[in-house]
Amino acid sequence: MVVSVKSKIVLKYLEEDNSLPSLTLAKLIYKENPLDFKSVEDARVYVRLYRGQSGQPNRDKVKETKFYKKEGSRTPFKIPEPISKDYEPIILDKKFNNIGILSDFHIPNHRTEPIEVAVNYLKEKKVNCIILNGDILDNTPFTRHGGERPTPQQVVEWFNMTELFFEWLRDEFPQAEIIWTEGNHDFWYSRWMMEHAHQLSKDPYFSLQQRLNIDEYKIKFIPQATFLKAGRLNIMHVHQLSGKFGVGAAPARAVFAKAKKSVIIGHVHVADNYTDNNLDREVSTCWTTGCLCTLTPDYNPIGGKACHGFAHAIIEDNGDFKVDNIRIHKGIIL
Repeated sequence: MVVSVKSKIVLKYLEEDNSLPSLTLAKLIYKENPLDFKSVEDARVYVRLYRGQSGQPNRDKVKETKFYKKEGSRTPFKIPEPISKDYEPIILDKKFNNIGILSDFHIPNHRTEPIEVAVNYLKEKKVNCIILNGDILDNTPFTRHGGERPTPQQVVEWFNMTELFFEWLRDEFPQAEIIWTEGNHDFWYSRWMMEHAHQLSKDPYFSLQQRLNIDEYKIKFIPQATFLKAGRLNIMHVHQLSGKFGVGAAPARAVFAKAKKSVIIGHVHVADNYTDNNLDREVSTCWTTGCLCTLTPDYNPIGGKACHGFAHAIIEDNGDFKVDNIRIHKGIIL
């Protein structure tokens, strides 16, 4: 069989990627070689020829080529590999078994007194791991909600405040593992970048983590697409679960209805817990922790059920755990 210029071009493309459908490949070939082919259909004829899709006489001519569709197969190419991946939880190393869980600082709307109370308590307990369980920043400049927008100078100031907080926290826990799980307010920055500066949104240099210099303070970042597991205890901000988890009558029970496993969350700014068991007599508890920010934000100036708080968890070698869900009121641990 004489190999023409067109054949050589098509064979080259088939060699590089034989997974594309014939029409898709033909469009690509014609786009990149418009002087060699009269049309997309002209290129498609040659693609089909070498895949053995142009009738029996032509199949006999190309059946020895590796692109030939073998008898009995429906297509000359395999199912393409997916481009997405399944997200799995991050398993916390067993050595980090004495854990402080703090969330919802909403800097610059944090409150120093409950933060200091929580940190002093966890220092007394000699924790070896601190989990910042989401919403470290309020990120008002990047919200989709309405309201007055901060000035550029304020944005810089709030980022600097957050970095100073990270520096202070590392000084308080110089040897502890510090992990920041991404909350919904934290994610607002990334979403804003994707919507308003798409070309830069995947450049790590422009990430929130880079802006806050977390590597210098040895803080690990866990994106919102996953969550942490410490033994059998799941830890997440909770906005990842589908559904609304507000400050209703029983936020922990609402979380249990979705998680159906033991989990400790932030997000709702309320200290609550709910325990239930299944038919196998497996007991699970869901905890929601208090916040470390203002209790009277602009969107809810009366305050409602919001309270200050944090949690302390001890993880046993077999995965069992003990959780203290601690509430702070006017600077005092209740």
